Amino acid sequence: MSRQNLRFVKPGNLFPAISRPVLVIMPHIPVLN
Repeated sequence: MSRQNLRFVKPGNLFPAISRPVLVIMPHIPVLN
């Protein structure tokens, strides 16, 4: 499945898709710890 996703999704589209959740999760990590 990962191979098909890499072919279907462009690297340029992965960065914004990943960066957004990371920015939202990062502030919650110190709170949980």
